[in-house]
Amino acid sequence: MPLSTRTYDILLDMPGGVLTNPLKLKQAIEAPGNGITTKLNALTTTGNVLTITFDDTLSAGELTVLDGDAGEPYSTHPAGGLLAAHDDSPSPATADLVEVTNDPDVVIKQERNTLGHYKILPLLLAAVPAGQTRYVDRVIPAYTRGLDWLSALFDGGDQVETGDLVCSGKLIIGQVAQVAADAAQGDTTITIAGPASVLKCTSGGGALSEGFSLSFGTENTTDAGLNAGPPTATGTRSWSNPDQELKEYEIKRFSAATDIGGGNVMRTITLFTPLDAAVTAGTAANMVMSAIPEPLTMLKGEVLDVGGQAFVAGPMPAGTRLRAGFRNNGASAKTVCGKFFVMFGGS
Repeated sequence: MPLSTRTYDILLDMPGGVLTNPLKLKQAIEAPGNGITTKLNALTTTGNVLTITFDDTLSAGELTVLDGDAGEPYSTHPAGGLLAAHDDSPSPATADLVEVTNDPDVVIKQERNTLGHYKILPLLLAAVPAGQTRYVDRVIPAYTRGLDWLSALFDGGDQVETGDLVCSGKLIIGQVAQVAADAAQGDTTITIAGPASVLKCTSGGGALSEGFSLSFGTENTTDAGLNAGPPTATGTRSWSNPDQELKEYEIKRFSAATDIGGGNVMRTITLFTPLDAAVTAGTAANMVMSAIPEPLTMLKGEVLDVGGQAFVAGPMPAGTRLRAGFRNNGASAKTVCGKFFVMFGGS
């Protein structure tokens, strides 16, 4: 089915000429029984432009519900319908409970786009000192249609020696929810709250999957910050999740969603390992997809190819980044290059 896009002028078409709560407008368009049955694909704002994309062409009746047959597409202002009825004030759940810093429409699917443009993104780890670990990040552009992580190739050429470690290969998505209730040190369950569109299984277009990981706290680590340490791995940590990063907890299972209103839900997440420290309600819950959850020991001259499955995330949340890491267990500095093969702009 062809995508159908409607573009509006926020200043001229929206009540008061503003749109600061697009999530509420999205929820109104997706509300059951409102007369719009075509699935909403995306709702985005860029400057003064509101873009609403559906999975197929809207019927005449659906258009009337959406904009009252007025607005930018008709060169008449303001728009009518759901756009005119939009209440831009923060909903209690959005303002008081769930403050997700990244795009609330983050979608992760384990499927491959059929069309798109390919890129090879270099992740150069230059002059890694002997006996030390270094990391490199690649911030992912906010591709509207998402990104497929097709595979990752780590090639050290003649630099790699037996015993060296490829110790990190992950997609750090950032905040997808927040902790809904205090959790004590040693707990293996934690309750999080966030947009219903995010806190559902990846098979249904959400961000939850067994085997993904959660971290708790402000996710602001960078490769420069990690390397300045230099990085360390003590206690329960490994070079795949060093001390300088937020502790990552792999998801074992998650409960059914409990509706808390305002388009938000709560879920109880069961973790494979107990919490190293207490986590308080209101703390950010961040999603991490790790292809290398444990350091991989290399053989001399070995090339490591990680792939075969594609991850799609779209729209990409601001600040989402790929991170690679290498531990040099040799006697002299080494340079290795990770190459991530990605496809973007698919349909």
